[in-house]
Amino acid sequence: MIKKILWVVIVLVVVVGAVSWFKTSTPTGDIKIGGLFAMTGKWAVGGETEANFIKIAIDEINAAGGINGRKINFILEDDKCSGKDAVSAASKLINVDKVKLILGPSCTAAATPVVAVTDEAKVLIVAATVTAKGIFDKNKYAFRTSPPSTDAAALIGEIAKSKYNLKNVAMLTESTDFSRSWSGDFASSFEAKGGKIAMKEEFVTGTTDFKTVLLKISSDKTIDGVYLSAQTPADAAVIVKQMKEIGLLKRVQIIGNPTTIDLPVNDASGKALPASAYTVIPFADNQALLKKYVDKYGTQPGFQFFYTAANYDMVYIMKNAIEKCGERDVTCVKNFLINDVKDWKGQVANWSFSKNGDPIVSRGSYREMSIIDGKKVFTEIK
Repeated sequence: MIKKILWVVIVLVVVVGAVSWFKTSTPTGDIKIGGLFAMTGKWAVGGETEANFIKIAIDEINAAGGINGRKINFILEDDKCSGKDAVSAASKLINVDKVKLILGPSCTAAATPVVAVTDEAKVLIVAATVTAKGIFDKNKYAFRTSPPSTDAAALIGEIAKSKYNLKNVAMLTESTDFSRSWSGDFASSFEAKGGKIAMKEEFVTGTTDFKTVLLKISSDKTIDGVYLSAQTPADAAVIVKQMKEIGLLKRVQIIGNPTTIDLPVNDASGKALPASAYTVIPFADNQALLKKYVDKYGTQPGFQFFYTAANYDMVYIMKNAIEKCGERDVTCVKNFLINDVKDWKGQVANWSFSKNGDPIVSRGSYREMSIIDGKKVFTEIK
């Protein structure tokens, strides 16, 4: 009798312990995901758009029951496209909010210092419009949705020589890693095709008067093209407007990175971008997703669609990763992105990631883009 009672007690202890373990080991409450995006400052035109696409995806997932019955709590911080502000915001997300997954930062200037902080804390980030080449090559927990500048800038250089027959190009580059990366890759490609970089000029962020350097370019009659590489549309618009004012746009072909040749630049410069001005971007066309954005926010996305809307797809990829790994196992999430995400069909692209965290984008995914009659026009690259 005593033995039977003893066995009953043992069984009860085991059952109660198992139930207790199950309750404590099964995650409860909201799933916290951090966000670092430029909600204010010159890059807010891109950062706010990126964050908005994330919010659309999270709202959809939460409305459908969340992830394994748990809602996503998106904790958004303003990185202002500033290294100092981004580090402060990232530290708050890591140490106060205790997040292990962060979407963002939204620009290269913010990502460069942040990744050191997140890597040390073993927090995984998926940066947005961060295109400086090699930026995450030495980091363990860093990914990005935007491909590095290398391929697109090289195509801009190829097209300048093969299609537009430019021979001598002046380069005007903002003194940031982002802008220099685009200019360097363009110059290498253009020169490899037989073109010449006739002049290289840099300007510091915040410059408002470009007349001196533009007149210098204008005085060299051998220059037939100007390559602009600015960090933000606001800076690019000032340059384009002043190029028009001195008549330089009538004589030279203007080309540039995706920040420079875009609708916000055209609008802010007084519709100054010529129809011949072009850039090269990864192409995406999803009218249904675009309609979701316009219906919710009452306006068009503030920057190139691929770069900003890619964040919508990233939320759903992270949903799959969390379903498999949970939101705390960063190593598992990292391995999922590299090994399990292979031609993952999203609304913006078919996604795969290399071991250094870069998205894999084929040459055929890029398009030449110009602004004609106030609209974006895309041309296949031959």
